[in-house]
Amino acid sequence: MMHRDGHYITTQESGQRLRSVAEAVFSAIYSRKLIKKAISDGRLWVNGEITNSGYLVQPGDWIELGVILPRAPKPFTTEIEVLFESDQVACVVKPAGMATSGNRFKTLQNAILGHLRSSESTDALPWPQPVHRLDSPTSGVVIVAKTLSARTQLFKQFEDRSIEKKYLAICRGFITAAGTMCEPLLGQRATTHWHVIRRVPSLKFGYVSFLNVTLETGRTHQIRKHLVLLGHTIVGDPLYGHLIKYPGKGLFLHAHSITFNMAGKTHFIEAPLPKKFSRFLKNEQRQWEKIAHIGH
Repeated sequence: MMHRDGHYITTQESGQRLRSVAEAVFSAIYSRKLIKKAISDGRLWVNGEITNSGYLVQPGDWIELGVILPRAPKPFTTEIEVLFESDQVACVVKPAGMATSGNRFKTLQNAILGHLRSSESTDALPWPQPVHRLDSPTSGVVIVAKTLSARTQLFKQFEDRSIEKKYLAICRGFITAAGTMCEPLLGQRATTHWHVIRRVPSLKFGYVSFLNVTLETGRTHQIRKHLVLLGHTIVGDPLYGHLIKYPGKGLFLHAHSITFNMAGKTHFIEAPLPKKFSRFLKNEQRQWEKIAHIGH
């Protein structure tokens, strides 16, 4: 379904490029990604006609943007932990192995429908919507917008990189106590910081390192790729750790906390560490001590 929104050009906006005005005017309603897609697909009109995006608008021009809205999600019944909820936003825990959204039925988008209260705000969204993604094998906290204004504020904070996300990961090998990786990914700047929480001797990997990881940028698979480049693949990585098998445990990467601002208030939300992390570390330590004891 396509929805069209319009705007009359004011004297103050006169002489600006059509694309710039459209992005400024409609950013309060839609994400920049949706706006750019609509413009590139020819869904931007001036006085009822498709016009070059470089057109200089004039007072009284009626500009319209056509945005294709996603279909209403179908409820997927499963347990989802809600960490925080207000009338505007919620924070939930995405289980490992579940996509955030997309064409599949078993997604977080579909799963949250039966777990959150409806917003009573005048700009309530037709359904709550996750405003960012986690890779399917990654568990952890995800922010969900319940109103148009909340979604707009959160999109802007992600674009400004003012939202802070921290991850916990277990990787193979003895990694240095703290460090930063600035290797670009697909030609884009990418910066990952880490510090070691704990190291455990491992019969299979020599050592495993339990890390706290902070991102300055949010590139696709950034933590996983940077740790591979460092030679410390995340345990259980099905994509980048194909030479290192650890069946049945999944990826040991967890979005542990997120900090954001809503209505002038800073929120710090933490997702509990999955039990498999502590169990894995204890098991690795136990196996090592058992062999060490036999050796003596």
